[in-house]
Amino acid sequence: MTAEIMHSIYTIVIFGILGSSVVHSLPPEQPITGGMLYPRETMTRDIKDLGGIWQFQVDLSTWRNQSLVKEWWKRPLAENVDHVLDMPVPSSYNDITANRSIQNFVGWAWYETTFQTPKHWLDTVEGKIARRIVLRFESVRYYASVWLNGMEVMSHEGGHLPFEAEISQYLFAPPVTNRLTVAVNSTMHAHTLPPGSFSWEPNTNRYPENYFIMDPVGNFFHYCGIDRRVLLYSTPLVYIDDITVDTTYRNISGNITGVVNYNISAIGTTTQNKVYVSVIDKSQPGKAKVISSSKMVKGDIAASVEVPDAKLWWPMYMSNSPGFMYTLRVTIVDVSGIAIYDQYDLPIGIRTVRVTKTQFLINEQPFYFHGFGKHEDYDLRGKAVDPVTNLRDFYLMKWIHANSFRTSHYPYAEEIMDLADKYGIAVIDESPAVGLASKENFDPVVLQKHLKVESELIRRDKNRPGVVMWSLANEASLGHDYSTAYFKAVFQHVKALDKTRPASMVLNQHGNATFFCDVILFNVYHGWYNDRGRLETVALQMYDDMSTWYKELQRPVMITEYGAGAVAGMHLLPSFTYTEDYQVEILRENQKAFDKLKAEGYFVGEMIWNFADFKQPPLSDIVINNRKGVFTRQRDPKESAYLVKDRYVKLAQAMQQSMGMQSLQNEVDEKLRFVPENGVDLL
Repeated sequence: MTAEIMHSIYTIVIFGILGSSVVHSLPPEQPITGGMLYPRETMTRDIKDLGGIWQFQVDLSTWRNQSLVKEWWKRPLAENVDHVLDMPVPSSYNDITANRSIQNFVGWAWYETTFQTPKHWLDTVEGKIARRIVLRFESVRYYASVWLNGMEVMSHEGGHLPFEAEISQYLFAPPVTNRLTVAVNSTMHAHTLPPGSFSWEPNTNRYPENYFIMDPVGNFFHYCGIDRRVLLYSTPLVYIDDITVDTTYRNISGNITGVVNYNISAIGTTTQNKVYVSVIDKSQPGKAKVISSSKMVKGDIAASVEVPDAKLWWPMYMSNSPGFMYTLRVTIVDVSGIAIYDQYDLPIGIRTVRVTKTQFLINEQPFYFHGFGKHEDYDLRGKAVDPVTNLRDFYLMKWIHANSFRTSHYPYAEEIMDLADKYGIAVIDESPAVGLASKENFDPVVLQKHLKVESELIRRDKNRPGVVMWSLANEASLGHDYSTAYFKAVFQHVKALDKTRPASMVLNQHGNATFFCDVILFNVYHGWYNDRGRLETVALQMYDDMSTWYKELQRPVMITEYGAGAVAGMHLLPSFTYTEDYQVEILRENQKAFDKLKAEGYFVGEMIWNFADFKQPPLSDIVINNRKGVFTRQRDPKESAYLVKDRYVKLAQAMQQSMGMQSLQNEVDEKLRFVPENGVDLL
């Protein structure tokens, strides 16, 4: 990217408040092309992880533009600044140092690392590199521009989703090292997803000169940086570019035959190539079993393969083997069928999802969501992908007997989604379109970005059995014709891309756009944001809200956010706001309404806000964290966690009984602490 274009983007970012005429000077978005298969090592594919300690510095110049004017990417970062900082990747940069200016930084932040290219990746045939080498970022928030050895290789707008580029022509052969430079801009404004507000403070008697304030929407901290993995991977020049899977099954007298419909895009193939597709059962270590296979030739392939005696993918508590996964192995070979060009293993689950007027069906069985809204948020690392936190969260979800969560308010890391598939956790997969409120948030510029984000998200997660519904937005303003037209376009786009899952958005108000939703997802905080302290009103108001939704729209209804804040360890009798006691009582009163609604047959789920406490912006009047979690930010249980566990165990038992399974055996003491039967761990 040239300095002029970068400065243009910077103008959009920093001065977006000046109006849409400025925003429209952005270069047009590049259309989405090709696949975005998650990098997996196979016999033909190699991966090099570039994570570790990178060099880092921010542009603190008055207008945050000197790094662009001086073209920092052309030289090592240490030659552009007085000193560089060490910064871990992946990680949000905000909480790593002790420097306030970095914690709250708005503008261009610069990262740099060096690496050597594996020698065999650069082997040549007839003078040309014989492999395709790709640089991939799993997520950079929010804008990213990338240079390799001083040459621009790619740029991307939007966090939480991967982007990549082929870089073979930019690489140096070993022993020469390659220099990778990334500029990250965290600024949000009316035309970003999510949006933000931007203002100048001209009164120099009260503010420093050239002082500006950027406030992103949402009550979660504005973490930024390279917060997921950075990978180099290589494939052959003849390679599998994309795979799309759609599964169904036939059940004849209890004999289940799975049907895996697939569409494969292969690059570089000719009539001299064949493509083998196999379904493999790897459930028993060391005993991988090929269930079925088919042979095809050339180019893009659309076909199907049947799986006899198939094991379906089920959520937790609907099967004794939840989360059962097969492997779809795609192999490109030569005409003889012996020499292998490329191979890719895609984890798949065989399952169906369908919505009726009153039910959410998985494999034609009624499914009731009981889980949480979550955040990617933890001490120090912010939104960085972290296997320790990921596993802790899933073990806690199993302990509390949750069967689902929503990726509020953005797509989560693929490592998290892998665990959901594996453990049988149903996921409502949400886009970063949170807080669309002003008319400017719904204009054509934002709409095109929203469509692009949905395309990127569906391209990434389309094959995941755990993803059972798309959430297109959270708490958008719906009372206008322009918002109705906007969401009509977004829903049409999503349903054209994926006809196998319901689509919805999370609501906190009525409006014509609600008619586009296949399931009503509603957020409301009775006893907290309205009638705070009046516990006797909570169950009545919750029942009235949810039953009204069903009467109006005649489709399944669920609550996606409810709850109250609680400071861990704070107690009062009688209960009072922000005590653990009040949080328990709020949850209990809401759950009275849920039981009544569930009995009426159209209420399909409940998700508490939130799974765990999370950091808020400093403008909040709450001390550091949003305290609505049933676990603390460090993942320790509050008293409410035991109440929720007691309820979720009972819901899990009811689901097991409806499936004809042997129910969980449990005892619950006076503190609602779950004790396994005979001391056996039932998780």
